[in-house]
Amino acid sequence: MYFIKRLQYEVLMHPENFGAELRQRIHKRLCEDVEGTVHGTTGIVVAVLRFYDEQDCERGLIEYETGHASFIVNYEAIVFRPFKSQVLDAKVTLTHEHGFNATVGLSNLSIFVSKHNMPREFAYRAEAEMWSMEDEDGAVEVAVDCVVRLRVVNVTFASKTEVTCIGTIDGDFLGVLEEAGSDDI
Repeated sequence: MYFIKRLQYEVLMHPENFGAELRQRIHKRLCEDVEGTVHGTTGIVVAVLRFYDEQDCERGLIEYETGHASFIVNYEAIVFRPFKSQVLDAKVTLTHEHGFNATVGLSNLSIFVSKHNMPREFAYRAEAEMWSMEDEDGAVEVAVDCVVRLRVVNVTFASKTEVTCIGTIDGDFLGVLEEAGSDDI
């Protein structure tokens, strides 16, 4: 789920950046440092929207060892955070005998669906590197690049750079949405 959150970050600036455009350089460095990263358990920072406390950008603290200046910047950002029981549409990135991995579009969000979290009819075909089953509508295949609808079972903030989830496609209205190779993505 996406949120707009007010966050805080410490920006370190080298003395060569001091000057008339210091504020713009601080904002640029902030965007480079935080966009696409995990912010605690708040979620993944997608984009910085706005900066607060403009006057604080002019009041940095000098680090005596390095000469760098430390600026505390308050900002507002769009943050993505998956929740337990949330339903997501994800693209399969890897299949193997234990299940498959998928992503929602953010490179640092990884979802693993175990073979135990799929309908029992699914079987792994190693030669084709896909999970498949037969149902009343024909063959259903989970392969690399197909799109699946899944439910999040567990969320773990593994590190400052990655969020990992466990998912399931065993449930009503869950499963394959688009076959691999479809141009409708």
